[in-house]
Amino acid sequence: MINILSAVFVIGVLVFVHELGHFLVAKLRNVRVEKFSLGFGPEIIGRKIGDTRYILSLIPLGGYVKMAGENFEDERKGEPYEYLSKSVKERLGIVASGPLMNLLLCVVILAAIFTIGVPYISGRVGTVLEDSPAEQAGLESGDKILEIDGALIDDWISLTKIIHKSPDKLLLLKVGRGDRELEIEVTPGLDETNKIGLIGITPYDYGEEVKDFPKKRYPVFISLGMAFTRTFYLVKIMYVGLWKLVTGQVSVKALGGPILIAQLAGQEARMGMTNLFMFIAIISVNLAVINFLPIPVLDGGHILFLLIEGVSGRPVSKKKQEIAQQIGIAVLIALMMFVTYNDILRFFQK
Repeated sequence: MINILSAVFVIGVLVFVHELGHFLVAKLRNVRVEKFSLGFGPEIIGRKIGDTRYILSLIPLGGYVKMAGENFEDERKGEPYEYLSKSVKERLGIVASGPLMNLLLCVVILAAIFTIGVPYISGRVGTVLEDSPAEQAGLESGDKILEIDGALIDDWISLTKIIHKSPDKLLLLKVGRGDRELEIEVTPGLDETNKIGLIGITPYDYGEEVKDFPKKRYPVFISLGMAFTRTFYLVKIMYVGLWKLVTGQVSVKALGGPILIAQLAGQEARMGMTNLFMFIAIISVNLAVINFLPIPVLDGGHILFLLIEGVSGRPVSKKKQEIAQQIGIAVLIALMMFVTYNDILRFFQK
């Protein structure tokens, strides 16, 4: 039950923020918003305030903002409050605002987490993998890495950052071992899959002590800077992951759908609100990246049509848009069926 409730909460937050982006920028551009719906399908409850009817619908797997005069089929009066009466630039802003709000949500969540405090994991070595560069260099479990090439190591993140960007580069480590300080030279190997340096170590396992771990807190402005950096990094690895899927470097079996999201949301909820909101931040970035893909029906498809209109000086014809949208819908349905199949297969293989 917690999985279902957590999934509904996660999806609800993501959809609300996404549609709120479209809604706010549409209102900012004086476009009349006729409906703001969380969910699809039959209306469960709704209320009209001003020009807009706010709706909670039955199927909680998305949402939509219905604007006046946004479709070719709509009866248009040429009024300034209609979506298609606005300039290409204004419509681009309205369309792009949804996924951009998802990116902003990630920044806000991460900034809050960094400000409140994140569990501090030191640069102490846990497992040293057999035949790894670390073992060959003489690193041992329990060693605490204090410096790398003169750079102070505050935590495990600062340690891995340097190692990841240094494949095949000789590094000088200052290591604390008991009461002694040692200098150890190690050359990270190249992980061909992720194109990063690795030396073959894991963080020290503090077991139950993790629950009472001290938290590392950062000032608000530093937290914001870190949040923007991490969000950009998440966007980058998401696009890298998509490229690897397309080129066959990563198996499509890794894709997950609603069932996997429900399972993961439930797991993170059991581990605490910080973990759950971190999960929301990551999924929010994924949603933004996917929505920016130039697939008809998604925001990226609408952006593509608008860019074509901006360059050519005239909108893409109604017929071409309809054909493209039908193809887009077919692709999305096939993808949804495939990831759901993956989820079910993954469930029975446990």
